[in-house]
Amino acid sequence: MNELKIWEKNEQDILEAWVKAGTHFLELGRALIECKAKAHYIGHGFATFTDYIESKRIGIGRRQAFAVMGVYSRWVLKEGVPE
Repeated sequence: MNELKIWEKNEQDILEAWVKAGTHFLELGRALIECKAKAHYIGHGFATFTDYIESKRIGIGRRQAFAVMGVYSRWVLKEGVPE
C-alpha cells in the first residue's frame, strides 16, 4: 500500500487549509461589503456598520474589517479573481 507518512499527511492538511482560508477570507470580505452597502446592520439594531462589526455579536475590529473588504474589492471586484 501507498500510505502517506505522517509529515506528508500534515503537509497535505496545511495545503488544504490554506486553500480554504483564502476562500473563507474572500467570503468574509464579500459578506462585509454587502452588510455595509445594504445597511443590514440596522436590522440587528445598530446605527452604524462599525458599531455592528465591533460589537460582541461579531467581534471584528474596524481596521480588520476594512482590510478584508479592501482585499475583496481589489482582487475580486477590480482584478476579476474568482472567489
